[in-house]
Formats: sequence, C-alpha cells, structure tokens
Amino acid sequence: MPEPNSRSSPPRGRRRRCIRPSPRTRTVAYDNVLAPIDFSDHSKTALRRSKEVASRYGARQQLLFVAETRVQPTFSDTGIPGVSVVEMDPEIVANAEEALDELNASVGGPGVPTTCHVEEGDVAQTIVDVADAREADLIVMATRGLTGIDRFVLGSNTERVLRTAPCPVLTVPASVDGGHND
Repeated sequence: MPEPNSRSSPPRGRRRRCIRPSPRTRTVAYDNVLAPIDFSDHSKTALRRSKEVASRYGARQQLLFVAETRVQPTFSDTGIPGVSVVEMDPEIVANAEEALDELNASVGGPGVPTTCHVEEGDVAQTIVDVADAREADLIVMATRGLTGIDRFVLGSNTERVLRTAPCPVLTVPASVDGGHND
C-alpha cells in the first residue's frame, strides 16, 4: 500500500486528465456599454450592434457624441507658423443630444435603457476618458467614421481607442452582414 503522501502514476494505458476551466465556459458580463456616435452610416451599424449586445446582457447603453475640437497649423503671409483652434458649429453641439435620441429610435433593434452624452474635445481621447469616468464595461464602435477611407482597415480614432481604452472594444465593420449600408 502506498504511503498517504506519495504520488503514484496512473495505471498503464490511462492518462491522467487535468481539469481546467475552458475559455468557452467563462462568463462575461456587461452592465454598461458605451457607443460613440458620429452619425455616419458606419456608426449607425455599430449602434445596432451595441443595442444587441446591451439587450443580450441586460446592460445599460450610453451613446456619446464628441464635438471635435481641432488644432490646425496656420501660416501667415509673413511665413510665421501658428495654430488655430477649429470648433464644431455650436448649433450642432446644442442639438446633438436630441439627435442621438432620434438616431437610437430610428436604427431599430431591441429597446435598452439608454443615456445620451455630448462632449467636446479630441475624439479618441474623449471616448477613452468617458469610458473610464462612466465605468464602461465595453465600447462598441465602428471601424471607421465620417472621415473613413475605405483602403484603411481601421480609422485613426478607432485605432487610438483600441490602444488606450480602459475596457474591451468591439469594432464593427461598415456592414456586419457583408452587404452595403445604403
């Protein structure tokens, strides 16, 4: 009889199995889904996917429109370089929250509790900051937005969010069903 603390090998022909949790059996829970919206067709597709994910997990959805503030280099007639700050039209910013509500209703999909936010600043950094401040569990965004150029796999804002986000990011291509959004 073997000693109580001694190891014995399994009988010949039988392998000892190590039971580990499978990656498929791990549960994921999302309570707070952030969907950045720029009103492009690409972001409408991402919004539909965000609603599906939020519905599946019983999560709250937060829509975010970032009124981009751009700093652009300028040159005077004397050749002295400078910078100018270009802000979005204040009327667009003032109406953005209502427009987010209307867009959310118009894209279809399941009804989920939704809050709309409008922020001003650099698009990618603002998305990351809002995700962090509002404790988003997931960001659902289009692979590219209004300035998307089809030859690129990802838009620059999406790429920056993927690199710096405090939570997982689900990127949604222009058409998740392989067709075109017209």
